[in-house]
Amino acid sequence: MTLAAFGVIFTLLIVFRFLKYGDTHLSSLSDIFRNRFYVGHEGIDSHVDTLVYDQVLPVGLILFCLIFSSGLALVASALRDIFLIRKLKRRIGRLERTGKRQDTPSAV
Repeated sequence: MTLAAFGVIFTLLIVFRFLKYGDTHLSSLSDIFRNRFYVGHEGIDSHVDTLVYDQVLPVGLILFCLIFSSGLALVASALRDIFLIRKLKRRIGRLERTGKRQDTPSAV
């Protein structure tokens, strides 16, 4: 999934650059992304600049896609767990109601 996302993003960036400037020169990631994501802490932000934004375009995109897909996987697994917990709570509620009905004697 990460490599597919990288391929799509990289191809789109090359096509858009060709349409805008007429060449396909590979620049750094900071030339493409003018607005950067920052944490607000100087020590962390300088490392983010070095590790992500100052890289050559293909390396920066691979890092960006890896971080994005990791975050997406974490969110997806958290949502899956939340839905599973809700489903199990409903089943337990049904079992408790069924158990209470069987425990009470019926008037015949």
